[in-house]
Amino acid sequence: MKTLSLFLTLPILFLIAGCSKTSVDTIAESDALLQTDIQFSNASVAKGAAEAFYEFMDDSSVSLSPNSDPLTGKNKIHERMLGGGNDYTLSWMPKKAEVAHSGDLGYTWGTYELSFKSENGTPQTRHGKYLNIWRKQGDGSWKLLVDIGNQSTVEK
Repeated sequence: MKTLSLFLTLPILFLIAGCSKTSVDTIAESDALLQTDIQFSNASVAKGAAEAFYEFMDDSSVSLSPNSDPLTGKNKIHERMLGGGNDYTLSWMPKKAEVAHSGDLGYTWGTYELSFKSENGTPQTRHGKYLNIWRKQGDGSWKLLVDIGNQSTVEK
């Protein structure tokens, strides 16, 4: 009798557990995340990269920049970016966004362009690739959790 009762109870518990999960529209969330990354790039061009990153970063963000040690924390990343000056323009074009089925994490990737003037005033442009990991906030917005980028070896 105990075995029969167990076999009847388990499917009911699994059914209840399955019904209690919230359904996440990953396609809509991915589209929203892609738009957030586009807004992030637009803010970088309009306000400067340091201010845009500060606005879009999660407090516990991690920056994995080329040729430097990882840096953790929104304020530390902002300080490093300000220390690099503001005489450059950083923009990027997201190619894809994807959100986890849980709806709380996602990523974007794409290509970036960094424009600046060399020490002698000659305009320079560098291109690269990036991967950003995002975390959904309690208010429904997306904040940058991890920023990873590297320069392309072949220029466009």
